[in-house]
Amino acid sequence: MLNIIIRNYLRLLRAGCFGQEEKVEPMSAWKWSKAIELSVHHNTTALVSDGIERCSDQFFLQIPDRLKAAIQQATQKTVEMKRQTDEQLVELEQILTGMLLRPILIGSQAIAPLYDRPEHRLPEETEFFFPYETQGRKADVWAEETGEDIEYPDKYTMRYTWHSMAVIHNHRLIRLTNKLLGHGMQNLFEEEQREMSASYITINGHETEILSPTLTLFQLLTQISHDMLSHGIMLTDLLNLGILLRKIGHRIDYVKLQTWTDKLKMQRMLQLISQLMIDLLHFSEDEMPFLTPSSKPVDATRIVQEILMPPSMRGKNISFSQASGSIFVHASNTSAMMWHAQRSARFIKYYPSESITNFFSSFTHSLTDIEE
Repeated sequence: MLNIIIRNYLRLLRAGCFGQEEKVEPMSAWKWSKAIELSVHHNTTALVSDGIERCSDQFFLQIPDRLKAAIQQATQKTVEMKRQTDEQLVELEQILTGMLLRPILIGSQAIAPLYDRPEHRLPEETEFFFPYETQGRKADVWAEETGEDIEYPDKYTMRYTWHSMAVIHNHRLIRLTNKLLGHGMQNLFEEEQREMSASYITINGHETEILSPTLTLFQLLTQISHDMLSHGIMLTDLLNLGILLRKIGHRIDYVKLQTWTDKLKMQRMLQLISQLMIDLLHFSEDEMPFLTPSSKPVDATRIVQEILMPPSMRGKNISFSQASGSIFVHASNTSAMMWHAQRSARFIKYYPSESITNFFSSFTHSLTDIEE
């Protein structure tokens, strides 16, 4: 059972994000301040502001004036950040497109225009997918010459900062640690993307290419699954999923989507994600296309509690070190190792083909910190 602070926070979020009719419960000024703190932790204050506006005629919505002023200030800051990011995004996309590299916008920035008030969706990293390997590598070379803070988290991903905007180049649509599954599906999706007619969204009056609705949904589902196994998902990921289903769900090929998810053995994971949508965002079972009459009930209580934690309190890093002249390797955070092991064990029943390889991938990646 969620406490009253969380219940009211989620009510305002659902009202602001989806326009749902919500009835708030009476709370003290202190509890309202805690509810707003939650919105700050989850980068949703501007969306909660929309919910407050929608529920403004309710007697029990007694938010102190000082809190209202703080909410308004945070909302204005979100709007300004979104404006700057959109300007930079369009400029960068035009440069990459002008070089004939075909950057395809993916991730939260590609879904944000679907929100009723896109300017209230706090911008995250700008992600591009390059469907052609040669053009993608050329984009990386260009970014190395013009960007800052260059990082290569893996062989298919590049991160950098361009004019203060965080950017990611993706050379793979999906991120799976199970190489056998990932490689086979990647070829299928890239062929799918090349053969389908291009889809676009408009940002600042400029048309930007995005994935098809079906591929967008699949990419989001695999990303949520990967994050859930690795470090936990964000509430904003579920908001993106909800917006996608409600705004363009009618344009998605669910037969094709099921074929892909079946190949990745994601059925139980999709049931878990569906349950989270029902528990947190009050979607109905009929709105969740991944549920079937034969679906077994899923208890998502622990995952719900984890999602509602401040992001700074979730996830732990495993790192290893080796003292000079020693033959022994030491884990600098043994509790983190246990946390990852327990997390992988918890999700085996939902995604067995990925949960085991995910843990060993994290383990192996951490060994890179060992001094040669």
